[in-house]
Amino acid sequence: MTPKQMVLNHLKPTDGLSIVHLYRELGGLVSLVDVKNAVKSLIGEGLCTSKIEGIIPIYFRVENGKAKR
Repeated sequence: MTPKQMVLNHLKPTDGLSIVHLYRELGGLVSLVDVKNAVKSLIGEGLCTSKIEGIIPIYFRVENGKAKR
């Protein structure tokens, strides 16, 4: 499983996660840099979206072309 697939499996359409939370949930299987690059790639493909909460970006999985926030 690639880092991108692992990140996509952990993202949820309703409960957002920051990059650090994603890294912790993956339990060290993927490096922090790989998580960050995977999120950037998913945003570019339209499979992930972000929302700024305070100063931290929170990422959500997109289903059916829309994120359910």
